[in-house]
Amino acid sequence: MAVDKTHLSIDQAETRGFLHRDYIAHCHRWTYVVKYLHLKARYKTARILDIGCGRDLPLARTLFTNRMAVEQYVGLDANKDGAFVDFNFGKMDANWYGGKEFPQAIGMDDVITDTIYKIDDDEYELPNLITSFEVLEHVEPAQCRAMIEAMFYMLAEDGVVICSTPVWDPKVGAAKNHLNEMTRDALGAVFEDVGFAVEENFGTFASIKDYKPHLADAEAKILERLREYYDTNVLATIFAPMYPEYSRNNLWVLSRADLNYKRKFPELNEVEGPWTSSDKWEELDDEGL
Repeated sequence: MAVDKTHLSIDQAETRGFLHRDYIAHCHRWTYVVKYLHLKARYKTARILDIGCGRDLPLARTLFTNRMAVEQYVGLDANKDGAFVDFNFGKMDANWYGGKEFPQAIGMDDVITDTIYKIDDDEYELPNLITSFEVLEHVEPAQCRAMIEAMFYMLAEDGVVICSTPVWDPKVGAAKNHLNEMTRDALGAVFEDVGFAVEENFGTFASIKDYKPHLADAEAKILERLREYYDTNVLATIFAPMYPEYSRNNLWVLSRADLNYKRKFPELNEVEGPWTSSDKWEELDDEGL
């Protein structure tokens, strides 16, 4: 099974002397989780499973810095244990595991029947918040489908998934280290096919040339004013949330769909292919578990 283990490092960004739009967008994703938990007044009871948590544990550290000592934080990453930083999270119950791939690292039989999941010999309550930022594009389509289905099965009944991925544009192509960039319609379809409701969908960064033609007059004037100061890396993130369909990367907020939910995307088999940048793109429609 192919897994790309690329790691986006703040140290590397500082060495280069500037923050690329990729890392700026990452920072906004972490603070979005903070804002989401704050607005929902639920951070004290948040049980987080952070899939692809990263060697620096940036989400956990962002929560800690914002004094959000969540009830439970569990991070999984395909990279090995030795790469993780030593950080004192104080009273925050934070645990992380390196060299662990999702969902293979978790006992899924227990998840389906109980309220507990296991990693090695450790037991945790089912998460009511699953986060996965910039992970799905680093695995092949069948594994991607398996991950999405596992998120659905192990999410607590009132839980939410917040994840982000690049949006594949066949004309632009995929990043060399991405095994499986997906179109927005295809990924939205998979989420809903599995049983998720799409609560929110934001762009995280976008090329100005892609979203500028769609700006309202007032927005276009603001863009020109901001261009006098900000570079394109910053501007790529400012207008993107309002235009996910024209963005190069999207963030999704998902919950379990109820009987009254109305789909926002067609079923996957109705979406024109290829759905992903992988030559195995049809496997996105296979059963993942």
